[in-house]
Parts: sequence; structure tokens; C-alpha cells
Amino acid sequence: MKVALLGAAGTGKSWLARALAWHEPGHVFLDAPELDAATDWDQVLLMGLDWPTATDAPASPDSAQDATAQSSRRTEDVRLRTWLSHAGRSYGVVYGLGTQRLRAAMQLLFPQDVPLHQSQGRWRGTCERCADPDCEFRLFTGLAAPRLDATAPSNSKADGLPPG
Repeated sequence: MKVALLGAAGTGKSWLARALAWHEPGHVFLDAPELDAATDWDQVLLMGLDWPTATDAPASPDSAQDATAQSSRRTEDVRLRTWLSHAGRSYGVVYGLGTQRLRAAMQLLFPQDVPLHQSQGRWRGTCERCADPDCEFRLFTGLAAPRLDATAPSNSKADGLPPG
């Protein structure tokens, strides 16, 4: 399987490509694919904007520069979503930090490997097609918040990180 990992600069594409390749060596994970090669991709994952960058640090004298960088990430995210929509490509959006992001990507790519009790099904709501990244992030963080009453066994394959 050939998987394209798309996202704005600083959203963890390269980290996720290395982690996925380490866990699933029989597949190809492209972290900087040419958009013209979209017909060659089997799956597309779009990186969420929750990955920390240097611009996520507390406000500094360069906060105008930080705001510009954040705005640039959002603009690139919207551009990619628009391109995918116009190209008729389906895609999954991956959120989370570290192993959370890896598990989310693996669940999207290999749903047959996810135990039934961990599968939540697809959420359907009135804003399903709005593609607003801020709205999507708020929805995701609400759904992904740790639940005090539930303890799910971990996927041992997704718990480890690639060396280096």
C-alpha cells in the first residue's frame, strides 16, 4: 500500500512517516508526495494542526511572527483540503501527539486490526462537510479527552516508537 501523508509545514508528517514505516515495513509512506501523483496513492492522511511547533511556545517579542506562522499553517491546511476535495480524493485527518497520532493513523489505515471495543464508528453531524480545521480540532479533542470510567487495553504494536 502507498500512503501519502499531507500537511502544512511543522505538522509531523516526517515523524509519522518514519513511525509508520517502522511499524508497517511492507508499505510505502510518502511525507512529501507530489500532488500530481495522486492517482498512485492508495490512502491519504492529512495531518491535523495540533502538532506543536516552535510557534506554539508562550508569547514572545516575536509574537507577530508566530501569528504569521500559524496563519500560514492554516492557509496550507485549507489549500490541501480544497485540493483533495476538487481531486475527489477521500482522506483521513490524523490528530494526537506522539503515539496517539501513530495509533490514530494506524486505525485509519488498518481498521481491521483495531479491536471492536475500540472502534467508535464514524460521527455524522450537520457540519460533516464544512472542513473547518478549527471546528474539527475542537470536535476531536472533545472526543479524545481521557475518560475516567473507561480503560482500553493498548495496542502493543502502536505503543513503541521507532528508534532514533
